[in-house]
Amino acid sequence: MMLINSYYHTFILIMLLILANCDINDDSTMLSCLESNQQNSVSASEWTKLGNIETDLILTIKKHPCLSNTLFIGTSRNFSTGAQGKLFRSDDFGKSWDIIWEGGSISQIIFDRTNPNVIYANPHGVIKSTNGGGSWSQIDKGLEINSELSVLSLTADPIDPNRIYAGTAGFGSGWFYFSEDKGEHWTPVPGKGESENSNNDNFNLANGVSHSALLKSEKPERIVLSTSVNSQILITEDSGLNWTLLIDEDFTTDINPIAATDSFDKILGFVQETDYTKGGILIYDFSLETWVLNDVPDSLKQSQPHGFGIVDSEILFLCTEKGFFSKNDHLWSKLTENISLGKIVACHIQKNNIYIVISESQNTNTSIYVRSFL
Repeated sequence: MMLINSYYHTFILIMLLILANCDINDDSTMLSCLESNQQNSVSASEWTKLGNIETDLILTIKKHPCLSNTLFIGTSRNFSTGAQGKLFRSDDFGKSWDIIWEGGSISQIIFDRTNPNVIYANPHGVIKSTNGGGSWSQIDKGLEINSELSVLSLTADPIDPNRIYAGTAGFGSGWFYFSEDKGEHWTPVPGKGESENSNNDNFNLANGVSHSALLKSEKPERIVLSTSVNSQILITEDSGLNWTLLIDEDFTTDINPIAATDSFDKILGFVQETDYTKGGILIYDFSLETWVLNDVPDSLKQSQPHGFGIVDSEILFLCTEKGFFSKNDHLWSKLTENISLGKIVACHIQKNNIYIVISESQNTNTSIYVRSFL
C-alpha cells in the first residue's frame, strides 16, 4: 500500500527508531581489557550524576567494554528541524562529549568481542570503525535499505568475531542478514522475496525485524527476534538459515525489547499495553513449549520500554520512560525513586552498573546517571 502522507511516514519511522578514539593495540587487546577493566567507584545505594549533554532525542547509551571512563551515546535525527542524529563519545566518564559521527539515527552500538577497536552502529545502514571511533566507513554492501527501510537491529556472534547480523524494518517490510567478514559483505538469509515455505517460517521475516536477542556463547547458532508487524517471535537454531515461528499472537503491538535468560531456557519480551492489548512481560519456556504473560504494575503497562535484563536468572530489571525497576521474589522496586527526573530515554547495564539517560526538558537537555546493583 502506498503511503502518501509525509507526516504519517515521519511518525512511523520515529516509533520504529525508539523501539537502540581508542588507542588499543590489536595484538594486546585482551591484555589491555584485563588491565583497564577496573571499574570506577560507583555507589550501590544511590545514583551518581556523571554529567549533562545538550542534544536531540537520545536512543542508546553504551559503556566501552574495556575502557572504564569511556561511554558512547547515539541520538535520533530530528525530523522537524532536519538535524541529523549523532554518535557521541566521552572519555571522562560523561563529563564532556565529542561528536564522532553525524548522520541518520543511531539506536544500536556494538563492539567486536575480541577487539573493541572495532565498533558498529546503525545510522540508517551500518557503519564501522576499526580505530575505536576515530573514523568510520559505511558497510552496506548487500543490505537492502532505502528511504523507508533501515537497519534497526545489530547482533554480534559471541564466538566468531567475523560474523555479525543485521535486521531491517520499515513500513511493514524488512529482512534479516548476516556477514562473515565483519560487515564488509552482507547476505540475506534464505527465503527473501518468496511466499510461504512449508519447510520453514522464513517468509515472516518480511514483516520487518525490530529487535534480535543477544546470542549466548553456549548456543551461538540460536538467535531469537521479534518482527515489526503481527507481534511475532521467531527462532533459528542454525545461525539464521531456517526460522521457526515461536510465538504468533495478535498483540496489536510490537514485542520489544526481547531478551533471554543466561541458560537460554526462557525468552522474555515486553508487551506495551494498548486499547486492544494487555501489557506485561511475555515469557516463553522452552521446556514447556508455552508462554505466559506476566503482569507488571499498572504504571508500567503503557510506558515506553527501553530494555530489561536478568541477573543470575532471578532478578529482572525493567527500564521504561517512567523509571528503572527491579523485580525480586515477585515484588517490584523503583530504583530511580530518589532522582528528580523528567523522562528516561535510554538505559544500559554492564558489569554490574546501570547507566540511564534522563531528559530534563523537551528531549534537548539530558543527564546521565550511574549506579551499581551489587
